[in-house]
Amino acid sequence: MGHHVEVRPAQCLSLCPRPCGIALTSPGAWTYLFADQHPGESARHIMACVALYIGTSDGFMPRERRPKPLRASIVGRVPPHVWGADVSA
Repeated sequence: MGHHVEVRPAQCLSLCPRPCGIALTSPGAWTYLFADQHPGESARHIMACVALYIGTSDGFMPRERRPKPLRASIVGRVPPHVWGADVSA
């Protein structure tokens, strides 16, 4: 993956019971969704997670390598989508 990061606000990530969320996504890479972030407290952990994410070729971040606060706040992880791949196997 490249080392370019674009931060975009999202009106809603459907995390109502667990507000203040972030998503990490990149074409052809794993997508992650985290909830329960705390403005003013979570920024350094988020930045460490982003650095880990962009340092991979496919976005995959093993749980034990993610910053500890983001291990507990993960809501989901989605594998890369491969267009035209046979997923019936």
